[in-house]
Amino acid sequence: MAIEPRHVVLYFHGGVYVLGDAAQAAGLAAQIARRTSATVISVGYRLAPEDPYPAAVDDALAAYQALLDNGTDPSDIAFAGESAGGGLAIATLVNARDHGLPLPAAAYVMSPYADLTLAGTTMDTKRDLDPLLSPQALQARVPDYTAGHDPALALISPVFADLTGLPPLVIQAGTHEVLLDDAIRLARQAATADVAVTLDITPGVPHVFQAYAPILDEAGRCPGPGRAASIGPPRQRSTRHRLTKGSWT
Repeated sequence: MAIEPRHVVLYFHGGVYVLGDAAQAAGLAAQIARRTSATVISVGYRLAPEDPYPAAVDDALAAYQALLDNGTDPSDIAFAGESAGGGLAIATLVNARDHGLPLPAAAYVMSPYADLTLAGTTMDTKRDLDPLLSPQALQARVPDYTAGHDPALALISPVFADLTGLPPLVIQAGTHEVLLDDAIRLARQAATADVAVTLDITPGVPHVFQAYAPILDEAGRCPGPGRAASIGPPRQRSTRHRLTKGSWT
């Protein structure tokens, strides 16, 4: 008789809030499921421009609420996501906290799109290195999602949110992406709020490089539930920062 995994990962796909769906995220979601022995649920949230903010935020919170209502213990839940889904995962933590919901055990985000004001310095410094995203392409889609709302709102751009009380975060990015500074500033914001945060930056790789690389821990083994994975291509070593309030090491 099969035994259902106790741990659940709620996964949010990328696509700058206008593209993608739960099925297209199946590859990364399946990797996480295999390596963590968890059940991974990929959330199909509504997309702009037909359904702009706050539709995605509302759908993400509703998915988490449904897990709780179904009896899943929040300590057995983790959030994960890539690109816009990474930003949405953090926004959902903030939204859940502000609604008085118990928070999940942790969140793991890959190349998070966390600042729709596009104020990160790497928008300029990495534009010639990033083969996938450009500031111009991102800017063209921002109004579709924000629909007249301030893009600096906390649930749109969680890099500006108060992250106090959030569970431990693992944030990963590559050096060859315009969203690198989103990951760095999000990690800094978390550390300032006394959130346990690990920032992994892998050299020479682009946006959401994990889609092309195995998920392994630092010893090359598959991480079990409750263990943070260090993800990167073979023979690449990420720069890992464990951050605390008042430090940037």
